[in-house]
Amino acid sequence: MGIFDKLAGIFRVRKEEVHILVVGLNNSGKSTIVNHFKHPDEKSTVTVPTVGFSVEKFQNQGVLFTAFDMSGAGRYRSLWEHHFKSCHAIVFVIDSSDRMRLVVVKDELDILTHHPEIAHRKVPILFFANKMDCPDALSSVKIAAALGLEKIKDKPWHISSSNALTGEGLQDGVLALTLYPIVVDPMINTNKYKKIQERNRAGVNQEEIQPGNMKVWSDPFDRRKE
Repeated sequence: MGIFDKLAGIFRVRKEEVHILVVGLNNSGKSTIVNHFKHPDEKSTVTVPTVGFSVEKFQNQGVLFTAFDMSGAGRYRSLWEHHFKSCHAIVFVIDSSDRMRLVVVKDELDILTHHPEIAHRKVPILFFANKMDCPDALSSVKIAAALGLEKIKDKPWHISSSNALTGEGLQDGVLALTLYPIVVDPMINTNKYKKIQERNRAGVNQEEIQPGNMKVWSDPFDRRKE
């Protein structure tokens, strides 16, 4: 069963189509992560850099998932905003080993969260701190601090360490989004959303969130935390 099967089964879906925007700098592993979302018989054996953007569609349990895999190259980042209005959730992929460009990641995140089509909507953001198997990778806690995620007070967010090549951490991160019915209706507000937001603001590390035992912080590589 693919990850999107789980999403379709767990979401209290209010729409027949869910748009997921996948963004991040080039070489962060976005396309490799999207490839993991596919059913085994649909996966690509070779992943090449995305030019502009690509669209992947997945039909599961009556729900059409459309993933917009956006190029992270500098000349193409302006294309991201064209999909802000229609997206129901955002997946932001970060190369945890690319310390030099972390400031660029923060700049792009600030632009995204302050954009008029995003700023006033409760669109959930899932951060994948990818390539955490690299020796010089920063922990998800340090990445969250560097990006100032605690300042995101009007949207649910979750950060999960991941290794896109092996798939480790991907399911944990995606399942976190299933706590938010606002994924398919960004204007809905719920007690679950409020509770998770309170924990996010407090910067809780490795604490379980009820119901569902989901975590605000998810780091399968925490044996390497600095």
